[in-house]
Amino acid sequence: GLPDSLKAKIVAYYEYLWRTQRGVKGKTLLQYLPRPMRANFILDLLSPLVEKTFFIKDCPSDIVADIMDSLSLEIYLPDDTIFLEGEQCNVLNFLYKGEVDLLTANKVKFMAVTDALLGETSFFGFEPHICTAKASDTCEIFQLSMNDFMKCMGKNQMVQKYTDYLGLNQTALLRSKASMEKMILNLKSSKMTKMLV
Repeated sequence: GLPDSLKAKIVAYYEYLWRTQRGVKGKTLLQYLPRPMRANFILDLLSPLVEKTFFIKDCPSDIVADIMDSLSLEIYLPDDTIFLEGEQCNVLNFLYKGEVDLLTANKVKFMAVTDALLGETSFFGFEPHICTAKASDTCEIFQLSMNDFMKCMGKNQMVQKYTDYLGLNQTALLRSKASMEKMILNLKSSKMTKMLV
């Protein structure tokens, strides 16, 4: 059979799902709401993050609503990996509840985040993740897949506008990425690593 630790994790997942959503998972739960209400509900929950999200913050409200309608809700338990350093970023994560640890390649925690966007520069830059993200407690994360994002852009004739926006704002993405990379590089000094471990 399954290892006891895996059995315990599966039980914990379904107990949390039952407690918080009466056993209905993610996108299925959201599908019970009419489309306009669903998009408004998600936008209300995530508005502080959406207002800071590259490109999406500058989209018309109907496009933002369409993007919000494309999100799925996932639950991560403590120590679950959300993404790995070097893995191609195909999902933009809106951390709604819980705390996530960001780790270097050597698994050194360099930051804990709550109410945050995870993978923004990698997602919009079409690049691999520059760090690893692990749930430090039970997390609820709304996720936008690259596939759903590009479908939304195509359906709303926004592909060219997105391409132009990316070209005009590439330096903002690069600055954000450089800041994170600098923080990770600083952790490679033996003194910093010893302080954090």
